[in-house]
Amino acid sequence: MRKIRVKEIEEGMVLAQNIEDSVGRTLLNRGDTLRQAFIKKLDSWGVNEIIVEGSQEEEIEKLKAASVVSAEEIETDIDACLDRKFSAVAGKPLMDELKLLAKKHLMRLALTGSGQGGPIRWK
Repeated sequence: MRKIRVKEIEEGMVLAQNIEDSVGRTLLNRGDTLRQAFIKKLDSWGVNEIIVEGSQEEEIEKLKAASVVSAEEIETDIDACLDRKFSAVAGKPLMDELKLLAKKHLMRLALTGSGQGGPIRWK
């Protein structure tokens, strides 16, 4: 089970708990598959969050799979960013070396992980 905001609901998700109004009336039942019509009603009923079936780990894996970018794309983005940051000191040997070290460090973080649970998202 996981708690999500109404804005994050996707059609086909399954409720893990009943949704009740402020006086305890059941609006939707546990096990109901959410259709677009229900999703629109939730917002109009003032529901902000719901509990749906599925684990947070499953969702994290889906997000990781969806956010995969190639090393070349990451390197291109890092190069562009560093070029902007170092534009005022371009051509100075010490600063060029510092820029290269920064690039290596950022590539390692982007490809292997930030030390906080996995690869960082660049952009």
